[in-house]
Amino acid sequence: MATSTRFNGNPRGNFWRPLIWGGACLLLLIPAVSMQLGERNPGFNWGLGDFIAAGVMLFGACGAFELAARTSRRPAYLLGAAVGIGTGLFLLWSNLAVGVLGDEGNRANLMFAAVLAIASIGALVARFRPAGMTMAMLAAASAQTVAAIAAFFLGFGWDTWVAAMFVPGWALSAALFGYAARQDAGN
Repeated sequence: MATSTRFNGNPRGNFWRPLIWGGACLLLLIPAVSMQLGERNPGFNWGLGDFIAAGVMLFGACGAFELAARTSRRPAYLLGAAVGIGTGLFLLWSNLAVGVLGDEGNRANLMFAAVLAIASIGALVARFRPAGMTMAMLAAASAQTVAAIAAFFLGFGWDTWVAAMFVPGWALSAALFGYAARQDAGN
């Protein structure tokens, strides 16, 4: 009987893979099941487009984590990737669903697309190396901070704090990638 030797010779393969992808599938099942409850849960009324958008976001995040898992097996790197991907996913999801500033149609929400672009492009430029990922996540945290300050000056009141709540996620991701980079430098 042959065993898989993927991921640095580990015969068990990637332990997290089924949990991550299965979790994404379960998250997609929540609104599907809730819609079947009908009158008891009128808040869930998704169309096909909603399921497609949610699926693209969730499976895109899973794919990004798969890429991270192939880049480094260090726990700090993987946790940094999970926090950064989770922060980006939550920012995108909340922005599309209800809008961070005002409602989802408010043009000021485009600032957050720029934050996501900075994180994504920074990761690509860094070629997913820990030191570069640290800088990419710090840039995303800085851009998120600027967006929150802009929201304040644009008069969004409470929404300013909602915009700012993503900053710690980007910063924690940067700190974890920084720790992974120091571990790599020590070898």
